[in-house]
Amino acid sequence: MNFLLRSACSLARLELHDTGVQVNEFIDCLQHKSVRGITELVVHDSCDWMWDPVITPQLVQLLTLMRGGNDLNTSCLLPALKALDLGLGKSCWACSNDSLSKMTESRWQAANSVARLEHVHLDLHLLADKSGPDHLRLEKLREGSGLSTNASSYSTNPGPSTQFHLQRP
Repeated sequence: MNFLLRSACSLARLELHDTGVQVNEFIDCLQHKSVRGITELVVHDSCDWMWDPVITPQLVQLLTLMRGGNDLNTSCLLPALKALDLGLGKSCWACSNDSLSKMTESRWQAANSVARLEHVHLDLHLLADKSGPDHLRLEKLREGSGLSTNASSYSTNPGPSTQFHLQRP
């Protein structure tokens, strides 16, 4: 976080790999004014760290656009986000139910002052449950987007990891 405070730069892309960053530090980073223009967020963490997960319900909620009376809110994290790539180990992820898919859907269908997601790649162990709410919502989103299977694919690899890929033409 110190590098953001000392720098006057504006970031367009943030990519983190096996950092062990704690969720409060990560949220503080994503709330900093220098990252408001980020169009691509990549978080890959394959290590099973000893502390709290980096992707939590609080973080996912802050990234989710909530529908209001007349428009989507504009106080969300990363309003310029167009590409999201999450590849996380079991201990890096602490969300349940369909919070991830709700966030993805809200950003995919964003309007007005918030950018729409154009590319989503998720490699999360939780999606291995083919009947789980996240999988079902993401599959409906893929099917409802009208994209061909060449532009959007869902595949389950042998083993505990599931990948979901969605991209606008």
